[in-house]
Amino acid sequence: MFSITGGVMPGGGHVLFHLSEPSRVRVSLFDLAGRESARLADGSYDAGWQSLAVPAWLAPGVYVARARVGERVLSRKFAILD
Repeated sequence: MFSITGGVMPGGGHVLFHLSEPSRVRVSLFDLAGRESARLADGSYDAGWQSLAVPAWLAPGVYVARARVGERVLSRKFAILD
């Protein structure tokens, strides 16, 4: 499971995801042109809920959060407001 809190975040927020077992996870944020804007995670995580802070320095706009867990890739679109 993978979700973004709120979907619209004023100057930050959190990416939440749940792992059913310990896994290697990579979570990145991309702008709509497909450029990686920030990498939030790249490592091993325990089973259960995980929370990653979205950097407050990201410019307002629409982004795609993409999580790769093993061979599975999940994406969600969200907006950051000024």
